[in-house]
Amino acid sequence: MKNAFIGYHWLFTILILLCCFGCERNQDKTTDVAVGSPPLDDIPGITERVMTFAADQPERAIDIVDSLRASGFPAHEADWLLARVYSQSLEGKWLDSAIVISERLIKLPVADEDLAYREDVLETLVNASRLRKDDKRVLLWTRELITLCRQKGEEVEALRNEAEMAVALSHSGNREDGLSMVDSVLSRLDNAKTFNAMDAWIIASKRKMSILKEMGSHSAVIPLAHSVLSCLDRYEQHPDEYRDGSYREPSDDDRNGYIDFYRAQAFGFLSEAYAHTDSIEKSVDFLSRFERSYFGKTLDGRKMIAPTWCLLGEDDKLESMYDDLTTARFQSRQQQMEIEEQKIRASASQKVAGGLAVIVLLLFALMFLLHRQHRIINRKNKVLTGQIIDALEYKKKYWELREAEQDPIGESPETVGNEKSGSSDDIGMDKMSNAELFEFLSYVIRRECLFLDSSFGRQTLTERFHLSPNRVGAAFSLGDEHSSLPGFIRNLRLEHACLLLIDNPEMSIDEVATASGFANYSVFARYFKQKYDITPSEYRRQQQD
Repeated sequence: MKNAFIGYHWLFTILILLCCFGCERNQDKTTDVAVGSPPLDDIPGITERVMTFAADQPERAIDIVDSLRASGFPAHEADWLLARVYSQSLEGKWLDSAIVISERLIKLPVADEDLAYREDVLETLVNASRLRKDDKRVLLWTRELITLCRQKGEEVEALRNEAEMAVALSHSGNREDGLSMVDSVLSRLDNAKTFNAMDAWIIASKRKMSILKEMGSHSAVIPLAHSVLSCLDRYEQHPDEYRDGSYREPSDDDRNGYIDFYRAQAFGFLSEAYAHTDSIEKSVDFLSRFERSYFGKTLDGRKMIAPTWCLLGEDDKLESMYDDLTTARFQSRQQQMEIEEQKIRASASQKVAGGLAVIVLLLFALMFLLHRQHRIINRKNKVLTGQIIDALEYKKKYWELREAEQDPIGESPETVGNEKSGSSDDIGMDKMSNAELFEFLSYVIRRECLFLDSSFGRQTLTERFHLSPNRVGAAFSLGDEHSSLPGFIRNLRLEHACLLLIDNPEMSIDEVATASGFANYSVFARYFKQKYDITPSEYRRQQQD
């Protein structure tokens, strides 16, 4: 609350300055454009919107996924989106998370039932493993992805993944096997007549050139790179002959960019290969072509051509690359910021004298009002916290009395907690009313603290007690504080979190959220504020005071 008080103080101070001085500055603001809200069953549309932010604003992409999850988006789809976002990062910890999530998702029943979903998860898993340079995992999961592609009749996609697998074999020390595999792929894709097959052939050719570079066979790179250029020339001249409507085929507007990208990479391979074979004039020629391309001006392009610069003694270009990416850009932005700040200070200083007295008076009045508001809110929070604790104590005693009595269906607690005897036939759930079923299931959930598992939900109950989802939903629609099973579980988690916040001051609020079954702090804080009209940190502070 103290931080909020200080924040409001400065916010109103700035507003008063603007009003008194009549300043009307047009400032550039970065507007957080709200992401559109396609229907929750529009998985491709949602995926496209989330991945828009994955590379440059991963934190925002993660927040969007959390919001989707809270809105009822399927949990397995939300987890896959999260893994996709993590897999875009080059940071090891994020890639590790992408791998862990994907390996968990691949074991879910939905991954066996929905082959398209399984393929999506496998592609994410392979990509994250490749960026993590985990060749063992790349080989393991690429094999499974190849098998799945062929099972779905996607032979070209299978060959494309075989080319990626060949690179992993080479990296793991089996270069001859990798080269043999990629040669097999190229032979089956030779003389491609569709765009999808042509694209797979170009990618496989790139992978073979990479392997040849690792083996030091630079002379073998040259004819293959020229073949790629010839293929791109044919596609550029006769694009209609390759049309196949595949998802990889670029639009007419994007075709030139596609051709420029792969043509530039072929130039890069040729320049380096000629440099190694002492054909310096040809190397310089293809280097010049590469540098004129759009890809050659990008950071990834410069990284690709950097070894060739070293071979040709172009040290100044290497230095220029680092200067462009660090000092020059930083200094330019810093200078622009300093110029803008000087203009603002000059404009403000001309108006300070006339408005100083008014500002002081208004500031004193504002501080008095804020202090008064702070005290009112503090008293309200103290009363509210006391009411929450009293309610929790009442519920705790109520359930202690309930557990001391016979359980809802006359079974011993040991029987209720036994999963093997928990079928609907054994316990007689088919004959229960919705109210009786709610009493039984809520008893089991509370007694065994099932709600502390963040993955606990309707699926757990339907599998354990052999109930239909509709039956479980109907039972939990009867509550006073909730109208659904998620609402019931959320209430239990929030009540548990209230106790942890007071009884375990050594735990951070993040740890409390996790220990109470919430996926992350932001979800926990939002629901805590929504239910109790107070933040978790303020709730704990009121009790500590």
